[in-house]
Amino acid sequence: MFQKLFTIPIYLTVLATGGAGLVYQVTWQKYLSRLLGSDSMATAVILGTFLGGLSFGYYLCGKITARDINHFKAYALLEGAIGAWCLFFPIGFQMVEAITRYWSFSPPAMIIFQGMLCSILLMGIPTICMGGTIPFLTRGMSADISSETNIHAKVYAINTAGAFFGALLAGFYLIPEFGLPLTVMYTALVNLGACIFFYVIALNEKSKPYLKRTDSSPVNTGFDPSKTASLVGIGE
Repeated sequence: MFQKLFTIPIYLTVLATGGAGLVYQVTWQKYLSRLLGSDSMATAVILGTFLGGLSFGYYLCGKITARDINHFKAYALLEGAIGAWCLFFPIGFQMVEAITRYWSFSPPAMIIFQGMLCSILLMGIPTICMGGTIPFLTRGMSADISSETNIHAKVYAINTAGAFFGALLAGFYLIPEFGLPLTVMYTALVNLGACIFFYVIALNEKSKPYLKRTDSSPVNTGFDPSKTASLVGIGE
């Protein structure tokens, strides 16, 4: 197939988008701490929203992959949505900051409730899209149902490796060097580039019908949300 010619570029793109996901998380944590006035509270709220969005996106898009669709095109659209959202994130944050100017953010109850509300408004959509990328990419790269587990393991491992480097890059270089707005806007270009790359691949791929297993044994996807911590991007 056409996409076999791009196996290495695909995995490099997965590495880059995994890094982008953690750059966003570190940047969002800094942004939210400006609202809440507490770095530790912001970290807790960010992790809750981030992992919740990933889980919901993974569950939702995992079901959609069972349909007869072009999975690479769906993946490209998710990456485009992430990139577009994060490109204009500084503007969105200014709007939320203006709306919440007179909120108390008093611990413990109000800072949790109001902080989660702000976090969902700012990060809900992109984190859901990140969670949905792995199911679509796994299905798009799999020639048949028997190869999905192996493909999923590779995609997940490479994406997580990218997240590791993204967290370090954001904290030690990007944010100190460029500041919060430019960091998140420049990183958005990674997702927009991934959108274009996978859309080109999608133009040469046909919709792939979902292949059911012939036995009753479950498919081991290797995904355990409880172990993801914050090292998931995409994805991300």
